[in-house]
Amino acid sequence: MSSGSVVDKVLIKDIKWPEQTVVVDIKRGLQRINPMDDARLYAGDFVYLLTNDTDISILKEMIEKESTPKR
Repeated sequence: MSSGSVVDKVLIKDIKWPEQTVVVDIKRGLQRINPMDDARLYAGDFVYLLTNDTDISILKEMIEKESTPKR
């Protein structure tokens, strides 16, 4: 996950995942993070997802899209 992503510093439960998507694992450096609802994603995390073929592009955009700076 890149720095500035719209899901950076967001709890898994607060992300609007496509309907048939499951967070399988999160790797942060050498640590494995349990992908529970209260886990927070951070830039640099490797997020492993299980989804259908049609939602891959949506997920890629979600994770790579940069958030708009707040004014």
